[in-house]
Amino acid sequence: MSSVGARAQTETHLAVEIGTPKQKVQLAIDTLYTGTLVLERCAELNEERLEQCTQSGTYNVNASETATRIEIDNTHGYSSTIAESYDDLTIGGLETLKNVSFHVQTDPAFLYYGILGLDYGLGFNTYTPTTLDSLVDQNIIASKSFSLALGGPDDDVGSLIFGGIDTKKFTGTLHKLPSKKPVGSNIREDEYHYWMRPEGVTLDDATGNVTRVPGFNFHSSPLGTGGYIPSDIAAIIARAYGVYEPSDEDADPKYITYPIDCELRDRVNGSVALEFPGGLNVSIPYREFISGYSIYGTPVTDCYIGSGPRTTPSDSWAIGNSFLRRVYAVFDQDEKAVWLAKYQNCGSEVVKFEREEGIRGQCGSGGGGSSTSNDENGGSGTSDDGSDGSESSSGGTQDGADDGSAGARAGVAMGAVVFAAVMSLAGL
Repeated sequence: MSSVGARAQTETHLAVEIGTPKQKVQLAIDTLYTGTLVLERCAELNEERLEQCTQSGTYNVNASETATRIEIDNTHGYSSTIAESYDDLTIGGLETLKNVSFHVQTDPAFLYYGILGLDYGLGFNTYTPTTLDSLVDQNIIASKSFSLALGGPDDDVGSLIFGGIDTKKFTGTLHKLPSKKPVGSNIREDEYHYWMRPEGVTLDDATGNVTRVPGFNFHSSPLGTGGYIPSDIAAIIARAYGVYEPSDEDADPKYITYPIDCELRDRVNGSVALEFPGGLNVSIPYREFISGYSIYGTPVTDCYIGSGPRTTPSDSWAIGNSFLRRVYAVFDQDEKAVWLAKYQNCGSEVVKFEREEGIRGQCGSGGGGSSTSNDENGGSGTSDDGSDGSESSSGGTQDGADDGSAGARAGVAMGAVVFAAVMSLAGL
């Protein structure tokens, strides 16, 4: 059994098992990181972070009979505190992956959790297969894709599905967005991310002032909030909070930031609407573009809106998980695309991802209630109240599609609450 949990809705964690005998570890899901990173030990952080790290778990390569450890040559630009390991990996109810590549953080410094990186891997950003690559290579899933539903801003429930989609986690049509590298980006030519670009952006400060600006390229990750957005948008949001000038260069020499009084964060009701093709509009409140400074888990005392680099022009931006909490997203490496629909939870029905235009979700008018339940695909569900799913059983069904991937199968696993929330995990 496995589990997915969330901490304060800023990190989404997945329970996995590594090695022989199996070592249980919690990994943060990250769509901007390419590899799988595990901690060898917990750093000496404050008491709260140390406790979270201890609960997340660490990986001892020397305790695994199936592990191979390789020290990384620091002359290639990697940190000397990272080693590489190959070992078995089990995710939820899926078949165990063999000889998967891991980065092992031997001196974690400020890190208190490992990372399951789901960004583009072999042939794009890495020279070794990532976990997603291995799922395809070892015939666990048929396509190099995964779908993600973090749940709404007030939900504790979400789902991660490898190679498939849950048609009861969205409403309307899945729209395909080609993921193109931004023009003029300072990112290496051979580097790929899940780029998205709305056709336009409308800002409404809820007092009658509405401004429309062009769309911009951005990526979004389950890790973290806030982000870095174009300066014209950041300035409009800042003005709604009574801030008309960015901080001076001494405050942040690399990035333009607008200082915001943390106590005012929830007192402005404005919103930013990202307008995508097909009539999909994603509205994010102003307050969710505000980040807070916190050093090693200390209380947040300074808040800000982040914008672009001070010296280098950019057309590549980042929005925190506030975007992903409002959409159902399918990340499709085979097609170099991201498929989007408006998130809504009306149950659970997992099917294989067929890459067909016009795939519609079952939610909406007559789409059912908000709680998930057992479905015909062998999965068990959880209720939206975040109740403990540890009593749920895991199971799977053979997909049966004649696509040349006879070994690809579906698996669904539920697990116990670890960090205040339960999510479902499935693979097709």
